[in-house]
Amino acid sequence: MSDFPRYSKLGRSGGNVEFSLGFSYNEQGQAVVKGEVHTQIGLVCQRCLEEVSRDLVTHIELAIVTDEERADELEKLDSVVVKEDIVSLVDLLEDDLILDVPEQVCPNPDVCKFTPQFRFPKEIVEDRRPKPFEVLKGLKSKEN
Repeated sequence: MSDFPRYSKLGRSGGNVEFSLGFSYNEQGQAVVKGEVHTQIGLVCQRCLEEVSRDLVTHIELAIVTDEERADELEKLDSVVVKEDIVSLVDLLEDDLILDVPEQVCPNPDVCKFTPQFRFPKEIVEDRRPKPFEVLKGLKSKEN
């Protein structure tokens, strides 16, 4: 995890990042990276302020391009623009890990003790108060 400084700042890391990546060329001759990244992170729930350990599985599928125009042409794939012939795998993995950190820390909000409780009445109670325009309805029928 020491190789992922930006990701490590988001929470307590689980220690290891395991990944499996495949490199190939697509039909257009574009370099493509596909794979998965597995890790754990401990995040603090904003409601109960307790740390929750989450397993992260990130799926990666992106094209490596040399300019922004080529990146705009790719519709189905995410892309990364590289100006040199060397691509940093750590940067690729770290960016995708950061994007996949969950917004909702508690995986089941019902478990969090600070989840708002919604209570509804068991029966529907009919409103029996007098209606203000009911008198006008009676006056209209008397005129006819």
